[in-house]
Amino acid sequence: MTQSVEGRSEAELKRLRVRVRELEQTLDNAPEPSAMPAPLVNRNAIPVSRTPLSASSATGLAESDRFFNLALDLLCVIGRDGYLRRFNPAFEKTLGFASHELISRPLLSLVHPDDRAAVRQILGELADGEAIRDFESRHRRRDDAYRLISWRVTFDVETQTYHGVARDITEQRALQLQVRQVAKMNAIGQLAGGIAHDFNNLLLSILGNTDFATRCADKPEKLARHLSEIKRAGAKASELTRQLLTFSRRQPLTRRPLDLNDLTENLVSLLDRLIPENINIDFQAGADLAPVLADASQLEQVVMNLCVNARDAMPDGGTISITTGERRFTEDDAEVSLWAKPGNYVVLSVSDRGVGITAEVREHMFEPFYTTKALGSGTGVGLATVYGVVEQHGGLLNVVSEPGSGALFEIFFPICADLPSYRDIPPSSAGPRGSETVLLAEDDDMVRSVVVGMLQDAGYRVHTASDGEEAVQLARRYQSEISVVLLDVVMPKLSGPEVFEKLQQFMPQAKFLFSSGYTSDHRLQSPLPEGIPVFEKPYTPGELLRNIRHTLDTPSQ
Repeated sequence: MTQSVEGRSEAELKRLRVRVRELEQTLDNAPEPSAMPAPLVNRNAIPVSRTPLSASSATGLAESDRFFNLALDLLCVIGRDGYLRRFNPAFEKTLGFASHELISRPLLSLVHPDDRAAVRQILGELADGEAIRDFESRHRRRDDAYRLISWRVTFDVETQTYHGVARDITEQRALQLQVRQVAKMNAIGQLAGGIAHDFNNLLLSILGNTDFATRCADKPEKLARHLSEIKRAGAKASELTRQLLTFSRRQPLTRRPLDLNDLTENLVSLLDRLIPENINIDFQAGADLAPVLADASQLEQVVMNLCVNARDAMPDGGTISITTGERRFTEDDAEVSLWAKPGNYVVLSVSDRGVGITAEVREHMFEPFYTTKALGSGTGVGLATVYGVVEQHGGLLNVVSEPGSGALFEIFFPICADLPSYRDIPPSSAGPRGSETVLLAEDDDMVRSVVVGMLQDAGYRVHTASDGEEAVQLARRYQSEISVVLLDVVMPKLSGPEVFEKLQQFMPQAKFLFSSGYTSDHRLQSPLPEGIPVFEKPYTPGELLRNIRHTLDTPSQ
């Protein structure tokens, strides 16, 4: 059940409440009916009083009754006990019940079971003094179908009754969902086209150079050149996958305390390769910045993508201004700037004096593969990646721009008061060797073969499993000699986390690592355990061996 803001005026609701109260007072003044009351065609209609009415009272009563019965909105009066007291024909028609089936029936009996607790709470708050409430809830029709109803309800203290005005918004909401689905499918089509384009280019390079390499095995220099091109294409494919996972917010993070000034200053010195000589970079570092808990490589990607975006906005040259500082947002700030959230932030600002951004482009600029650049000049993943990184870090993003006036991108990262301890894996140009025994569980044959080669080439002994159940069996058989277990996260029969849980029962002192293309797979039945290292595919031999060695050398807790 969700809150809703409908356009009905409070004056309209009060006017209706006064008219209904007049009707009820007229009924209260009427004498008791006889023991055998005259049958009513409609129990919901107002019976004719036996007390003579003045002409003005009769006219007012007729107008009130006519208003009530002809209203297209759903109108009803509910007692403090929750039972329906009065309702109009639109109410009956929408829910499909006859008047005698609704009268003196609890409203909650018509509410969807999942919405009843919220409706009950709202009615209680109204009775306790809250003026008016707007909300949505699902209500059962006589044919057992549910309709989505948008309500505006108030409570009359004098008569101890609820007065409601409602509308059936089922079709309206369904249409909204259809529009969203169409937009989603368009975005998926655009995304698929962009992925296919980039990966087909990479595959062409890999396949072509592989063919050349097989035909020049006796020419070491040519062979090395083709193998180098294959490796370069593989690295680009890995980077593209990483960017896709980042803006889809599925990229695993390696967070540690970071000084945004140090990270930006070190990165600015490397941007010369991306920025032409006619563009200057002006970096103004804020004083004594608080650290943020973030993934260094992804923050670097944010800075680089924003600088490249600024570069492309100034084809004739100019200045890219980068500043850092701190900012606190209060509740009042959040009301003025709807994108803001209360809290303390470190802010990174990147601005240019380029062509600016039109309103139409601003609506789409964070969509994957959306670009305004010429064909072949841009992939459209830069700003989408920025958006994904900021979302993953719980940050905020603000853009200020007008055509011809340049653009300002402000990124706000939350300041973390309690930062966890972090120890970097010692860098090494070559992967460290070892002689321990590794249990490798990996369901992909090609990946398993390559990883076994990496480990054996470094001196490790390896037992391999192609699924989770086989990994458990091998662990029981060789538990006395296994030093470390390397588990793929998603596997047949048992996932990596499920294997970990089972092995912990009889190998509590074993060391573990997880490896995966991404860790937010919907097929996972168990969450990843805390404190166990996770590193991403694809990885180089050096990255694998450093992670294995670091895990083996880290004392058990």
